[in-house]
Amino acid sequence: MKAIEVKNSERTDIFSFRVLTVLTGMSTTVVREWSVSIGVPASFLLSIHTGEIFHLEGIYPILNGLGLLGLLVTGLSMSGLFGKKTRQNPKN
Repeated sequence: MKAIEVKNSERTDIFSFRVLTVLTGMSTTVVREWSVSIGVPASFLLSIHTGEIFHLEGIYPILNGLGLLGLLVTGLSMSGLFGKKTRQNPKN
């Protein structure tokens, strides 16, 4: 039971990091392109978005790639393209 709890907490951590990345990426664009002031400099938002503030800029592209591969695999498995084919038995 302990292993399941660890997996769930890791999944939550990755999800939280993804949400933070999406929100800071959108905020950076809004602040820079639309000149909206939200009280946080765009450079700070960008450093969070790229993982620089957490010293993850070296591994960040790998994490994004793994996330994309995970989405691709789960999307293809849900599409039914690789479902089990049933053979029709000829009637004797």
